[in-house]
Amino acid sequence: MITAFTLLLAYASLNSGKIPASAERKEPASTASFPLACEVRQKAWCIHQGSVEITSKQAMGQSYTSDHTWVLQEMHRPTSLLVIFEPVGCRKGLADTVEPIGHQANVPWSGRSWHAMSVRLRQDGSCDLRLLVLPPDRDPSDWGFRAGRLMISACKDADCTPNAPTIADVTRQYEQFIIPKH
Repeated sequence: MITAFTLLLAYASLNSGKIPASAERKEPASTASFPLACEVRQKAWCIHQGSVEITSKQAMGQSYTSDHTWVLQEMHRPTSLLVIFEPVGCRKGLADTVEPIGHQANVPWSGRSWHAMSVRLRQDGSCDLRLLVLPPDRDPSDWGFRAGRLMISACKDADCTPNAPTIADVTRQYEQFIIPKH
């Protein structure tokens, strides 16, 4: 079954990773009209199915307070990436909030400079995801910001039912820092 989300990702793949503003989710859709299947499911969040390669590795002594690192790579553009640092607390309880924590530019990781966005999914601070996207000069399609972050959802119930605000909703405010207007 092809979902609206899959079609949106396919559109993005065919159009230099750019998703038209009219296609971005502004409000949550019901499960019936927007069925999302999780490819990777943790207790507090999930990565939805899509045309990406997902790499997972246990964090070993990294400079961030993460226990696991996820790398999403757009299938047709090997330089289009979204990196997610996940603390172990994300595996212990459902999300009970979705709120932005902050943005930081020029974050070094894996020999590159990234933009980092942090999102709190548990009010007790045990599940703060840190998302890394490449700046436009390193990923001209801006896939990590424009499409990659749409593939991540907070799970506030056992079925990971779409809810508002989404991770994409709360990180949209950082667009001005990541994708400068000319």
